[in-house]
Amino acid sequence: MPIKTLIENFSVNTLKTFFRERINTFKPDEENYEYLFDENEYITENYEDIKKIGEADLNNADDILVITAKSLSQITSRTGKKRQYEIAKIILKEEDKDAAFFIFYDENGNFRFSLIRVNFLGKKRDFTDFKRYTYFVTPKQTNKTFINQISKYDFNSLDSIQEAFSVEPITKQFYEKLQRWYFWAISNVEFPEDTEQETNGREVAIIRLITRLMFIWFMKVRNLIPANLFDEKNISKILKDFSEEESTYYKAILQNLFFATLNTKQKERKFRSEIRGAKGYNPDFGNQNAFRYHNLFSDSESLIKLFGNIPFLNGGLFECLDYKTKDKNERKYIDGFTAIKEQQPKVPNFLFFSKIEKVDISSFFGKKNKTYEVEGLINLLNSYNFTIDENEPDDIEVALDPELLGSIFENLLASYNPETATTARKATGSFYTPREIVNYMTHESLKQYFRQGIGTESILLSVPKRPVLDTTGFLNPNDEIIIKQGKLPHWTHDNSWYFVTFRLADSLPKEKVEQLKKDREIWFEKHKKKDREEYSKEELKEYYYLFSERVEKWLNAGYGKCALKNKLNAEIVANAIKYFEGKRYELDEWVVMPNHVHVLVKPLENYSLSDITHSWKSFSANEINKNINAAGQLWMHESYDHIVRNEKAFRAIKNYIRQNPQKAGIVPKA
Repeated sequence: MPIKTLIENFSVNTLKTFFRERINTFKPDEENYEYLFDENEYITENYEDIKKIGEADLNNADDILVITAKSLSQITSRTGKKRQYEIAKIILKEEDKDAAFFIFYDENGNFRFSLIRVNFLGKKRDFTDFKRYTYFVTPKQTNKTFINQISKYDFNSLDSIQEAFSVEPITKQFYEKLQRWYFWAISNVEFPEDTEQETNGREVAIIRLITRLMFIWFMKVRNLIPANLFDEKNISKILKDFSEEESTYYKAILQNLFFATLNTKQKERKFRSEIRGAKGYNPDFGNQNAFRYHNLFSDSESLIKLFGNIPFLNGGLFECLDYKTKDKNERKYIDGFTAIKEQQPKVPNFLFFSKIEKVDISSFFGKKNKTYEVEGLINLLNSYNFTIDENEPDDIEVALDPELLGSIFENLLASYNPETATTARKATGSFYTPREIVNYMTHESLKQYFRQGIGTESILLSVPKRPVLDTTGFLNPNDEIIIKQGKLPHWTHDNSWYFVTFRLADSLPKEKVEQLKKDREIWFEKHKKKDREEYSKEELKEYYYLFSERVEKWLNAGYGKCALKNKLNAEIVANAIKYFEGKRYELDEWVVMPNHVHVLVKPLENYSLSDITHSWKSFSANEINKNINAAGQLWMHESYDHIVRNEKAFRAIKNYIRQNPQKAGIVPKA
């Protein structure tokens, strides 16, 4: 059955047919799960028919369930995501299975198609760690990302299924297609003379166009900009001349949208005056907030209707960069939003709406006489799913998210001249702030809120001095790794970042410690290695994330006396951590919790991680014991630590540390 049939005629029966054809071992088998949610009024009032419709045995002894639930309200790209995730986790715990497809649907044929996997602890499943990969599908959209990915991969193994839900290949593929369009456009556009005379002026202007249009595309996903502005049939009715070689779409639609709409308050939107005064002077000359090109429209009033409800954005991205004065010698045209024809840009309509064709852009790749497939930019954007929610490490929407905008902006700058990237950034009028810096600024705001509204007795949060990531401090697999064996394995590696957790001696009950020790022994027995044989990436991931997540859950439960709840005790630890910063180690995020501490730290040359953690624990133990008039062991002798392997892991850990107080219930959820 074609996937399009599933989309156009969704029902539980068509879904069963789909899985029967995709998985050889799929067996229909119904089981109702509504009893699991009898006491949850929100779920019982908003969902019905929560049931298993079948299961399958996959290759490598994996098995998988297929579970559906009907939403009583309309499913959109954003609504109900978290609640649906919680429903899925409850069912997986109950069934004790490896993985499951969860399909939440509504009566209008919209559905969320998800894969959720659980991790393993020895031979047991660990239900504290889940990961969801999800598509939002609606018959109102093209769903090309969903169709292409689901069609491409075999569904008879769990690893292959997960490939079908991977967002990384989609992002890479999109960037490659966009880069081809960019090179194609360079040979087919022309901007005002002032732009063309600047170093790399044409390239920067195209990147500025892409940045503006992609920002608008995410606004379209949010329903802030009408989709018919990007519909070829609709545009052909609005414009007098929509032929391929003309630039009417860019000038009449996009420039008016950029400058006279998004950069102009709604009440002030109007067409440029056609009145001519002395010497032909126009009272709207230099007014970059007035609609232009009325002569290009079949009915100029339709423009007011199209753009009337679009919000005003008070930002630099949509500010027209033309500089117009009465003195002709001082005028400068960069965007070319003007009635003066010789200063108007030429960006042909085919660059936006052309079907797929082959063109020779080989010179941009250092080759000769080779053709590449390209298509119009609007058609390219329409061929992918976009989401306005940025992905989290454990919950991934298989779509292009807003963070893509910044990375594309910087990658395209680097694609033509890395040496002038800084200058080019200024010229574009838009600046990409990486997620870690946005998180840092948000973090600072939250800190101030906690100080004022909650007080500082519960937690101490770090203030990283370096919001910009130093990417030299990650694990280099070609360097030597030293493994020190105590009760816990400690891997050390020169010039690397470490995620360290050390905890109070009474933070875990004895029976929990024994259980952990036994499970770890099982894990090592199952993953025995020969001399110098390395653990695979998957094994390392399983070890660190399974054991760390479970211990973290116990720590957050608040066992023991929680001596670090005391403000003075917490400050003693904080001061110890900060004392040798910049001298013996670099710090990034850190947090002091009631019974444990998390730190992201990179030892400097000649200082070992074990010496650093020992100094923190030794000093703070003496001072805290004095403060609480106690003696004896304060900290557990060993710490949990692991090497941060790459930038992606670094960001995930930073985010984890920031969210730890909320996950532990110390700070209320937003």
